[in-house]
Amino acid sequence: MVKQKTFSDYYKETSNKHGNNQPEVETFFLRNHGNLTLALRYGIVNNLHRGKIKLQIKKHISNDLYLVYLSDFNNTLAKAIIKVNKYGKKQVKSFYPMEKTWFKKYKELERIKSQCDQDYGYFFKEADLNELAKKHHEVKNKST
Repeated sequence: MVKQKTFSDYYKETSNKHGNNQPEVETFFLRNHGNLTLALRYGIVNNLHRGKIKLQIKKHISNDLYLVYLSDFNNTLAKAIIKVNKYGKKQVKSFYPMEKTWFKKYKELERIKSQCDQDYGYFFKEADLNELAKKHHEVKNKST
């Protein structure tokens, strides 16, 4: 049985091939949970590319976690879980917060995320994501 290539394998191959020069902007699939975490943890709604997002990988952190620039969003720095889906396509599964204290500091947003996971079954409309991004900004502004 042939082991399916992981995104880490792909990343190692391409970074060796390019000699670790400035990484290219690449297009990744971004679906339901990825959109949810982008809206709640970064306040960004990806409505530009219908299920895709452009990223530039800055650094491999660990396992499937990468430090990336969100190319279409002023090169915002983010942490992304990237995997290869069952069709062999690169996909952002989730966005992790940049702040180490995020989960403790923003419990309200994480509760909303958990509730959305249960209520929506990961399927979101753009209007829902706009509301979630708005909530992100409200909570963040309240805490500063």
